Order: sequence, then structure tokens, then C-alpha cells
Amino acid sequence: MNKTTLVSILLDESGSMGPIADDTIGGFNQYLSSLQDQQQGAVLLTLVKFDSNAVTKVHVGVPVQDVPPLTRETYRPGA
Repeated sequence: MNKTTLVSILLDESGSMGPIADDTIGGFNQYLSSLQDQQQGAVLLTLVKFDSNAVTKVHVGVPVQDVPPLTRETYRPGA
């Protein structure tokens, strides 16, 4: 039986995350890679980032294979 897995990630992008930005990027990318390697059914990912000023929907129900890794350009703690 094929199943669909829904993964939702809420990622803190506030200024307090600055000192661990590289660890956060690495952890997210490692988890993303493990999801992309799964062979059992579809995986859909929702990624929402927040800081002190805004909530940003980055991906909503996107096939995990289409989600790019985070980089210093796409994850920038501030506010």
C-alpha cells in the first residue's frame, strides 16, 4: 500500500538563531536528505519560517524531492 507522509517544519529565523545558523542549516538539510531517500510512498513538506516581524510560508505541501536544501541565502536569522 502506498502512503503519503505529511511533514511540517516551523523554523525559527529570529536573531537569537544567528550563532547556530550553520547548525540549523546542516540539521535541516540532513533531515531533508533522509526524507528524500525514503522509498515508501510520497512525502509532502511544508516549511514555515518566523522571526520577530513575520511568518513566511516557504513551501506548502511540496513533494520533498522538489525542496532545495537551505543555504545562507535562504536562511538568514535577523529581526
